[in-house]
Amino acid sequence: MSSNPIERFDTPVDDPVYDIPMDASLHTFLNALLGSGNPEDIQDKVLIFNLDDNNSFDHPIPPQATLENLANMQAIIKHLQNASFNKEEQWSADEFNTFLHPPHIQFCIDDPQLHLSLSTYISLSAHSSEEAYNAVHRSIKECYPDSMMLSFNQVQNQLKSINGILPLHFDMCTNSCMAFTGPFIKLKKCLFCSEEHFQLS
Repeated sequence: MSSNPIERFDTPVDDPVYDIPMDASLHTFLNALLGSGNPEDIQDKVLIFNLDDNNSFDHPIPPQATLENLANMQAIIKHLQNASFNKEEQWSADEFNTFLHPPHIQFCIDDPQLHLSLSTYISLSAHSSEEAYNAVHRSIKECYPDSMMLSFNQVQNQLKSINGILPLHFDMCTNSCMAFTGPFIKLKKCLFCSEEHFQLS
């Protein structure tokens, strides 16, 4: 005896959470959608709602929003849709090639000076600045003059060669509200706190 995989809505069903009766027209629609409940019929119906098939549906361009927040969101979405690393100007040709073809070998850090440099850089990167790394670098060199600890730029270049990850730099609001990039790259003030984009001389 085969079980019916889909329950038909032959009688009104009230919502147990919100206590809202289901409209009769919705019952009619659901029953028409589910048909007989056979898997073949259900599969045909499911194809109607296959939103992942871009070739089967037209996606009309939404109207331009008039509210500022919605208009900004539309601008961000459009910018993301048109984004391309081919236009990236912050990387050199060699760096861009490294990004497209990252290393696939396991890296072994057997040099204690390199290990010291990387561990210090990673430890300070989350909450400190380049100046903090340079201060630690100077202190170690003063205590151990023969130390070959890498400079800040050298350790960054080592990391690039190890993991193939390259940085992209963008202006940020001094209060970390937003980044001045994409549709906001030409703004002179932060949208949230009105801080100046550039420091006034």
